[in-house]
Amino acid sequence: MLGLYFGSSQSTAPFLVPAVIYGMYGVILAIQFKKHPPATLEQSRNMNVREAFMVTQKDRLFTVALIGITLSIFGFSQFSSTFPQYMAQNPFIEDGTKLYGWMLTLNAIVVLATQFPIVYLGKRFSPLCSLMLGNIMISASMMILTMSHGVSSLVIIVVAFTVGEVLLFCMMDLFVDQIAKPGLKGTYFGAIGFSQFGNVIGPWAGGLCIDIFGAGHPSSIFSVLSGITLLGLPFLAFAYRRMKAGITEQQPGLGKPL
Repeated sequence: MLGLYFGSSQSTAPFLVPAVIYGMYGVILAIQFKKHPPATLEQSRNMNVREAFMVTQKDRLFTVALIGITLSIFGFSQFSSTFPQYMAQNPFIEDGTKLYGWMLTLNAIVVLATQFPIVYLGKRFSPLCSLMLGNIMISASMMILTMSHGVSSLVIIVVAFTVGEVLLFCMMDLFVDQIAKPGLKGTYFGAIGFSQFGNVIGPWAGGLCIDIFGAGHPSSIFSVLSGITLLGLPFLAFAYRRMKAGITEQQPGLGKPL
């Protein structure tokens, strides 16, 4: 919202403001970490990258869930990549850039307002249930855009998307924490970073859809993107069934099963 007010669409000068703010943030972090160093953690067995990859690869529950999470993040990436392109280029949307600025502002407000209650309620259920619901909410938000782009519809889209976003990222960490052995938590949290592949391929796929169908055809663009995102649901559901059934994967040379 402030970016639009200061004219960031006409000049790059306003980008200096957040650059300075991030610089100050970095300095403050450096000072605080020097003043309050992290507590010494229990040392786990040294493990190279290949061993770490093999550990997580052999955990079928984790691997299947990782595929589902990656596809969910594919859908999440559309909000910051395909949505602004669509809003700016669609000939039927007036002041699309300004509307998208308000969508970003609403997204931030909804995150602040809903994160605590969503996480509080989500902890009562399996994190995979929350991840599945997050996938559905993100997919549904894009499907709504295929039917209407009025202001009221955009509000519903942002709220649905943001709830899905909170469910996805908060419960993803909880899921990894639950299935990883204490000595391998760093390995698992590192391996979940492979899910960011969805963040890499998502903007490319969204831009490709706009090029193929044109910004004036949201039903075609967002039906494809929503469908790809929804493909993650069966993988998450399969992982949930395995986790609920108590199926574990024995890791060679690591003692107890995960």
